[in-house]
Amino acid sequence: MLRFLFNWRSQVDKIIEISKIVDPKERFNVIEEDPEDNVIIDCAVEGKIDYIITKDKHLLNLNEFRGIKIVTPSDFVRICGDYPHIFSSS
Repeated sequence: MLRFLFNWRSQVDKIIEISKIVDPKERFNVIEEDPEDNVIIDCAVEGKIDYIITKDKHLLNLNEFRGIKIVTPSDFVRICGDYPHIFSSS
């Protein structure tokens, strides 16, 4: 269990290392069922990201927004399996 937690923390550290804070200039209103979810879209567009990784069904129902793929964590793990360099050490 300790080894699992160490490896998990290492991956989180890598995500934090490549993350950036954004201040969205554009606001979207694409999720009417849960308007608070729109901030995720706002930040994703501003940050020019490739993926939103979520379990939120309102976001997942979009599938994609402005070229940003919206996937579950398990789908993203599968995608990473196809592209192992995503989390490899530099």
